[in-house]
Amino acid sequence: YLGTQGDVWDAHKDMALASLGGFIAMAITLFIHSRIQKDFREQWTLSLTVKNKEY
Repeated sequence: YLGTQGDVWDAHKDMALASLGGFIAMAITLFIHSRIQKDFREQWTLSLTVKNKEY
């Protein structure tokens, strides 16, 4: 399979572009939510904190 299209890096380029597209989509979603929800920063911080500190 690798190199059947004449470019041995074709699969790597496809995966890099897919990852870049996913990152851009997540960044756009983050920007939209931060503008719409007023308490987004507080919720974001709360979701990243450790809930059970017994360990």
